[in-house]
Amino acid sequence: RGPGQFKGYFGVVTDAPENRYAKLQENDDRIYIFQVKEEDVLKDIHPKLAVQYFKTLLLKYVSEVPELDSVEYFNYIDFDIVIGENIDGFDAMILEKRIQAQKEYFAA
Repeated sequence: RGPGQFKGYFGVVTDAPENRYAKLQENDDRIYIFQVKEEDVLKDIHPKLAVQYFKTLLLKYVSEVPELDSVEYFNYIDFDIVIGENIDGFDAMILEKRIQAQKEYFAA
């Protein structure tokens, strides 16, 4: 929210463990985490297609939240990464992994 100063609602449709995005909801009452319900899980579908199917569930789940009845438009944005925890040190960890991979590559 900081850089873009977006003041609207966010909705995340996910099959990730409930605690993954808990901090997001704790800190912002305009963020909704929608867990994919068991009855909405498609059986016998390729995992990549299942993830694409999740986006079709957004309007269904939003309609179940009375606070969102006044929202006129929803914009679907497909993010592969949503960060819900403090990531201090994340960039240093990634850099270290890249350096290690390069060392292993050149040592071979």
